[in-house]
Amino acid sequence: MQLCDLVELHQVLIWYGIGMTDMGFEDVDPKAWYAGAVTWAAEQEIARGASGTAFSPDADCVRGQIVSFLYRLFV
Repeated sequence: MQLCDLVELHQVLIWYGIGMTDMGFEDVDPKAWYAGAVTWAAEQEIARGASGTAFSPDADCVRGQIVSFLYRLFV
C-alpha cells in the first residue's frame, strides 16, 4: 500500500471535498486528486510527510505507518 492510497482511503471513508490545496509539500501537485486530503492530514498532524518539504505520495506505506496514522486520527 502506498501513502497516497492510504490518504485516498481516508478521504473516501471519512473526509471528502473540503478542497484545501496549500500544504507546502514540493512533491504534491496542488491539482492532484489527493492534494486536499494530504493537506488535511498534514494540518491535523495525522501524516507528517517524509520531511518538511516532501510528502512522498508514491512511497510504500508500511504497517507501522498505517498504525500511526490511525492512532493519530482517533486519539
